[in-house]
This record gives sequence, structure tokens and C-alpha cells, in this order.
Amino acid sequence: MSEETPNKERAPQRPVEMRDGPVKASIFRNDGEHGPMFNTTFSRTYTDRDGNKKESRSFQSGDILRIQNLSGKVHDRINEMRREAYEDLARDETRQDRHKGRTRRRDDRSR
Repeated sequence: MSEETPNKERAPQRPVEMRDGPVKASIFRNDGEHGPMFNTTFSRTYTDRDGNKKESRSFQSGDILRIQNLSGKVHDRINEMRREAYEDLARDETRQDRHKGRTRRRDDRSR
């Protein structure tokens, strides 16, 4: 994970993708004032008559159980990503607190 603090602007991140056959879930992380938010889109990949790969937001009846199965896995992955993000924030705050403590000690010595 990144070593950046939440106040720094982040470059756009590629979504985390998960699949079950032709069904794909894309998880997008967006950093907000109150921490990270995660949004998910679902799509179905297929090959058209000319052999080109395409994506659709329309699903066939056989895709519905795949979406259900994938939704549970996406939910678990988002919880993991959220936990990692908050652990990174806590680690960054600890580093900042240590840095402030060093600065205060230096200031105390100069008096």
C-alpha cells in the first residue's frame, strides 16, 4: 500500500478486478474526507461476430448466480481493502506523531 497521507492527492488507481467466467466486478477506491470509499461495477465480457472483445452491462439468466457468487467475494475484498487502508492511515499517523515528538525534543534542547 501507499505511504501517502490522506491529505495528499492520489493519482487515479486502476480498479481491482475479480471474475467468475464472463462476469467481471471492478472495485474502485475513492479517497474522501472521511476515509476511503469503494464502489463496484459489474459487467459481462463477450466476443462479437468480428472477434472483438466487448463488455456489456446487460446480463443473461445464466449470469445471475455468477453475480451473486462474485458479490460475496467482492464484499469480502472491499472489507479487506478498507482494513488495509485504515491500517495505513494509523501507521502514517504514528509516524507523524513520532516526527512531531522528535521536533519537540529538539526544540526543548535548544532552550
